[in-house]
Amino acid sequence: MSRVRSRPTTWLVVASGVVTAEEEIMQSVMWFTELSVGDVDLVGGKGANLGELTGAGLPVPPGFVVTAGAYRDTIEHSGIRSQLVDLLDRMDIDD
Repeated sequence: MSRVRSRPTTWLVVASGVVTAEEEIMQSVMWFTELSVGDVDLVGGKGANLGELTGAGLPVPPGFVVTAGAYRDTIEHSGIRSQLVDLLDRMDIDD
C-alpha cells in the first residue's frame, strides 16, 4: 500500500482574513475570463476592460492580469517602493 504525503498547509493573514498560501497566489492573478468592469479596483481599468471584451466574445487572446494588491505587495516587500516614491517626488510635472 502506497502512502500519499500531503504538504503542510501554509496559512497567511491578509486584509480579507486568513487564507492558505495557494489561495493567496490565486488572488494575485486573475484570468481575463474571470473579470468584468466591476473589477476595476482589483485589476485596474485595462484588466477589467479586457475581461469585458473577453466576456462579450470578442477576439481577445487568452491572458491574465496581476492584481493591484499583488503589485503593491511586490514593490513593498522588494524594497523598491521608497525608491519609486523618491523618483516620482523629483519629477518635474511641468517638463
